[in-house]
Amino acid sequence: MNTSTKTDQERADQLTPDPSGKITLVPIGGLGERLRAVASTIALARKYCRPLEIIWFETDDFMAPSNRLFTLDPQMRREEITIREAKWVDWISNRYPDKGNVWLSAPYLMVSFDSVLTDDKIKELQAHAPEQLELMFRRRHHRLFIETGMELTRARDMYSPLLPNIEVINVRNSRLSSWHNNIVGIHIDRDSAVSMQDSPIELFIKRMHEIVVADPGTSFFVTTTSHNERERLQTLYSSRIIAPSSMSDGTSVDGLIEIYGDLLALSQTTKILTTPNSAYSAVAATMGHIRSEALSIYSSPTIITT
Repeated sequence: MNTSTKTDQERADQLTPDPSGKITLVPIGGLGERLRAVASTIALARKYCRPLEIIWFETDDFMAPSNRLFTLDPQMRREEITIREAKWVDWISNRYPDKGNVWLSAPYLMVSFDSVLTDDKIKELQAHAPEQLELMFRRRHHRLFIETGMELTRARDMYSPLLPNIEVINVRNSRLSSWHNNIVGIHIDRDSAVSMQDSPIELFIKRMHEIVVADPGTSFFVTTTSHNERERLQTLYSSRIIAPSSMSDGTSVDGLIEIYGDLLALSQTTKILTTPNSAYSAVAATMGHIRSEALSIYSSPTIITT
């Protein structure tokens, strides 16, 4: 009887987060990068029953608090998974040391955590030792600091704990209001010169033509950071193009609300044509369980299934 009770207690302990081994996540980058970092880290924390604190920093190129975009499902708090806005002291403690915080956080991170993961380290682990990344989550007493915009894992419905706020949902609903069944998503990310060279607009025009020939009833929902390319697609395909009436400012609160609503709408398309390495498109495709085709001059379309 005592053995049975002990076994039951051990089992209960395994299902209870251990606060001594807390994980801290600082999501960085644009909206897509931050969403995938949050969702994937939550997925791993829940898988291994680890407490997780997410600290959300506003920066000059991302000036929106998390609660203007989404909240966490209340179940997350019961699992000791929380999110909060960064305070001034977090800049010199809960950030990776660099010239931005004059490397003041280095001593704190060294004392407070057993491992510190940034994009470079995560890429190395995912390429050469993916089991080590999982092991860091599996070890219940291992204190882990993560600053990233990367996806640490991919799990079905991993975005469900992120609940978009009403303003974001209203944007999504306004986009969907006039849709019919066959809408293909187009996301062209022009935040770098490399994107223009590797994935020119001509590739999108050619692929869109192929899709229309195969199904004349197709329309396209277009999100892009390039006003000129959006106008070109609207000129070529006129009534087939569905696009926001104006370009959103990707740094302001209102602009990021619009961009998040567009992402949710993009996830409702039948598939997505996109530029390579787009976190925004990857998040939308994973949310909607749809295919994403990355168009590049260096290869045939890379088809990503979710």
